[in-house]
Amino acid sequence: MKAALILFSAYFGACLASFVLAAAERTLEEKKWYGAERSKCDSCGKTLTAAELFPIFSFLFQKGRCKNCKAEIPRESLIVEFIGVFCGALFAARFCFSPALLFCHTAFLFLLFSALTDIKSGYIYDNWAFAMAGFGLAERLLFGGFHALADGISGALAGFALLFAIYLLSRKKGMGLGDAYLMLGFGAIFGWKITLLGLYCAFFAGGCTAAVLLLAKKASRKTALPLVPFLATGALLAVEIYPAVFGYLGITADLPF
Repeated sequence: MKAALILFSAYFGACLASFVLAAAERTLEEKKWYGAERSKCDSCGKTLTAAELFPIFSFLFQKGRCKNCKAEIPRESLIVEFIGVFCGALFAARFCFSPALLFCHTAFLFLLFSALTDIKSGYIYDNWAFAMAGFGLAERLLFGGFHALADGISGALAGFALLFAIYLLSRKKGMGLGDAYLMLGFGAIFGWKITLLGLYCAFFAGGCTAAVLLLAKKASRKTALPLVPFLATGALLAVEIYPAVFGYLGITADLPF
């Protein structure tokens, strides 16, 4: 039963990732990604059929090319979908069939969108950050009641306050305000304890990456790195290691984790 759930969650993650990639690209191009809009080949403009829209499988069966014009499909699509597979499987293996699984998939959707827009343009869309917070608080109220809701509000305020302080201390140059807004959603979903752990993991991952790039002379001290991919990485690490970390510290996670 658990193996079936992991497989389902893994492919559901791939579907979410495929959707998010399309939504991010269309948003950056100032195109609609909702409603009657249909996916099209970037090269020939042909509207894709349902058979061409299955994450991973369509790419493999078509050998990475458009069925109509034979143009190469960007490898980015496959990479992002496999990230969805990995995260979906990891979430199900950790939380099985529980509210926490839904929370993780919700966080994955919004963090992936913001990570993609941050990488591609350096911009974080505030409406997606606020929507993430809204979904997180609604889910907490639905599955955990007012106690869980209070933890989500505390997490949102804690995450926002920390990054907003960095934003001010850096004189609005080292970090954008959108990063602080995104932490509202991050904290609303994960609560204040996992949010603080996730931020620690994010800054640690970012620091290690920056050090490697500096040593390899692939970047300088003035090179700006997008923060959201590291926030997403921090969230992934936090949901994996929090039982061990919290157990060592003698604290417990709040609902639903």
